[in-house]
Amino acid sequence: MNLVLKTVAMISLSLGIMQPNVQHLETLQPMNVVDSDVHVTKENFPDANFRSYVESKEIASDGIITKEELATNNPFKDLDIDCDEYDIRDFKGIELLETKSLTLGHFKGSNLVIPEGSKLNALEVYETDDLKTVNLDALDFMYYLTLSVVPNVTSVDVSHMREIGELNLWAMDSLSSLILHEESEIDVFSLSSLPKLTSINGAVKVTGSIDIESVPITDEYFDLSDVHTVGILNTLFSNPYFLADSNYDYLSVILGGNQFPFLEIGGDPVQYRFYDRSTKADFAIKSNVIDLIADETDDGYVVTIDGINMNKVELHEDCNWEVLDKHSFILRAAELEALNYYYRVDEIKVRPQRLFSPDGYVVGDDAKREEYMFIVSKVSIKQPPIVDPVDPIDPVDPVDPIDPIDPVKPVDPVKPTPTEPVNDPSKGLSSKPSVATGDVYTTNTLLYTLLISGVAIGAIAIKKKKEN
Repeated sequence: MNLVLKTVAMISLSLGIMQPNVQHLETLQPMNVVDSDVHVTKENFPDANFRSYVESKEIASDGIITKEELATNNPFKDLDIDCDEYDIRDFKGIELLETKSLTLGHFKGSNLVIPEGSKLNALEVYETDDLKTVNLDALDFMYYLTLSVVPNVTSVDVSHMREIGELNLWAMDSLSSLILHEESEIDVFSLSSLPKLTSINGAVKVTGSIDIESVPITDEYFDLSDVHTVGILNTLFSNPYFLADSNYDYLSVILGGNQFPFLEIGGDPVQYRFYDRSTKADFAIKSNVIDLIADETDDGYVVTIDGINMNKVELHEDCNWEVLDKHSFILRAAELEALNYYYRVDEIKVRPQRLFSPDGYVVGDDAKREEYMFIVSKVSIKQPPIVDPVDPIDPVDPVDPIDPIDPVKPVDPVKPTPTEPVNDPSKGLSSKPSVATGDVYTTNTLLYTLLISGVAIGAIAIKKKKEN
């Protein structure tokens, strides 16, 4: 194990949030019987550096590894490879070696793929800037999976594994996607220094210990009813009941730098520790700062915190807020102020460490730290809901006339036939277009025609009468 992993492990052990697990890998997944000899060829091991690494072992010096050698004296069962020495990019062939555990440092490739048929159940990858993707689709179970100081991997997908023995993701600056099985069960679950991981796809029931440090994530993804060790530091955990369903007889809890307005923890806890200052010179625990919303009333500002037990609340000596009722505080003042208070949890042992305190750090009264959490708040006024403006109704497009013979075909609109105004000075007749009537000149023309026709018919009738 490299220096970084040793440091993280020692810190976790010193805080009591990670227990050493001595169960041997073979007890979880028995060694399969090798069916045939393994030939160290380019076909079986296409990566020349991996082929060279295999051939460096005595049992493969002649290019053949017998099935008896793999069954009785297998040097490939637990591999620890530093890619600064062997620049291996493709691990095809590892499935032939009955390898159970692979520790890989300083990997130079951008994509790590575990080959189909691999019998790996433990993988540790550390300190690699080049790696961007990890493909574990060939594995349906992991006893142990650790990725540490791998800054450019953006996603880890273990959604095909319902059960994982231990999952550790540490110091991964770009990790923004963690995909778990929708009903995953993990015995040891540890996340640390993952600044871009704000959510988890899936859900997890932690059955042993959980350790989350400096990850901007909430508690909504976790079932912690069966945990025995909890360490939650510098997160967005805010649900005061997140451990209320704990069933474990021995429960060790370490909290600090979260967003709890108060805490109610179930089970039969052996120890609580609530850190409100740094525990180590190089690791600053944030203040437990929560966001509160105040209603502005005629009497002042009112903040309501559902579920809080006012019998356990003690207001800070410089605080001008008062207890209003069972779940509410009131500030009778014109200007809004911070609401800072102590919340008593008798079993909690607050550990004030003075090795390092960042600028702007707020702590409570030293005399109260053996029994109280100190809660610091940012209070803002409740804003009225924003109503979206109603979109104007779009004008209705005119409907084109329909051709009665072909209803699909629209009919071109009929344009009126222009007519020329009548102008006959010899007969004293004339017509001009009228803005009001539009076609008066057409009417005048028709009357003139009827008059001429009447005169002609009258003349014919008179002529016939004379002849008779």
